Amino acid sequence: MPRKTIERTALFQTPRGAAIITGLSERFIRQGCISGDIPHIRVGNDYRVNMDMFIQWLNEKSNSYKK
Repeated sequence: MPRKTIERTALFQTPRGAAIITGLSERFIRQGCISGDIPHIRVGNDYRVNMDMFIQWLNEKSNSYKK
C-alpha cells in the first residue's frame, strides 16, 4: 500500500498533517479539535484543521504568554 503524502500548501489538513507541519503532537491537535479550541471542521468521523486559522490561533496564544 503506498504511503500518503502531506500536501503542505493545502488549507485543510488532518491532525496528522497539521502535526507534521507545526511540529506539535497529533494528540494535542486532536484534543484541541475535540474540545473546540482549535479551528476545524468535521468530515464524517475525521477532523480537518483550518491551517490559516490554526496558525493565527497559535500566534495569539504565544503572544498572550509574552505579556
